[in-house]
Amino acid sequence: MLREARGEDRQAVYDLLCQLEERALPWEAFSSIYLAQLTKNGHRFLVYEEAGAVVGVLHLRLEDQLHHAGPVAEILELAVDSRRRGAGIGRALLAWACRLAREAGCMQIEAASSVRRTGAHRFYLREGMVKDHFKFVKALDGSAGGPKQVP
Repeated sequence: MLREARGEDRQAVYDLLCQLEERALPWEAFSSIYLAQLTKNGHRFLVYEEAGAVVGVLHLRLEDQLHHAGPVAEILELAVDSRRRGAGIGRALLAWACRLAREAGCMQIEAASSVRRTGAHRFYLREGMVKDHFKFVKALDGSAGGPKQVP
């Protein structure tokens, strides 16, 4: 079942995003940001629930962008439990996000994905997205959790 995320989904969303990032994120910072963004204008959190458990999440930001001269939707996070991948959960979340973006008048939907997530790249291409941007990242805090270089 697809639905809007709630505050009580915080732990499940945290677990999914830690799985996606392959590391434990700082709980207090994550929790604070999650709860703030749940009610922040322009942010939508969608979850996929099976048998009472959240097994997928999509965080969508809707905003006007100068370089497009109009509204654009951006997928900030899309994570599906590794044991449930390939079951259509990501496709359902993406389809719902596209519908929300269209209803908001967005001209396109975008997603950035780490170069190491080749499965995610195949997913986005299979779902009709095209690869036409580069994303450049520079860690500013010197943390071990900064961007990973890929040869």
